[in-house]
Amino acid sequence: MPTGTTPPPSSGPKAAETRILFVSHLPGWRGPGADVSRGRFGQDIGVVDFSAVDADLLSTFDPHFVVSPILTPGFDIIDVALRLWQLRYRGAYRILTDQPLPDPGLVLREVRAQCPGLDIDLISRDALLG
Repeated sequence: MPTGTTPPPSSGPKAAETRILFVSHLPGWRGPGADVSRGRFGQDIGVVDFSAVDADLLSTFDPHFVVSPILTPGFDIIDVALRLWQLRYRGAYRILTDQPLPDPGLVLREVRAQCPGLDIDLISRDALLG
């Protein structure tokens, strides 16, 4: 790089800087929910019960991605999406699916209609595991 020029700005977080909040059904479990940065996955991945998702958690952990299963005994994707939307979360919300859905577009349209502007998409477990 020639002297006197500055490097281009970063186009986004580097992999090591990407924080992921995994929302699961863990009733009564406070573990990393109380201090998500001390979770068993290190500082970049937090695991919390759905009940722990609030403005304070989103502000302090500041996730780039929120990931949750499509359905649990305690919540579904509409519950998570509405909570994130009401809290004005600006990152990405990704829904983890165990098997192919018959009409993934229908699922996404339904959630996007209830939470306009929320960055939402589906990811398969197979895609994550490679």
